Amino acid sequence: MQVWVASVVLLFVGIQFVQWLMSLTLPWPLYAVAGVLLAIASNRRSIPALPTVDKQEAIAPPSPQPSISFRINP
Repeated sequence: MQVWVASVVLLFVGIQFVQWLMSLTLPWPLYAVAGVLLAIASNRRSIPALPTVDKQEAIAPPSPQPSISFRINP
């Protein structure tokens, strides 16, 4: 029963949020700025003035840290 009530409440909140989001109006300069930022982000590799991110550096795992080990003699 608790799962059912929680599901209904979450569904109601989700529907209300979507309705609020649909009625939200933003000024056109905000759309223009967002479009410019998206264009810069998508063309980042072709603009030499911007620093590029190497995929190998982004994917490379962190270097292993030295560990402390000891042995107990019986």
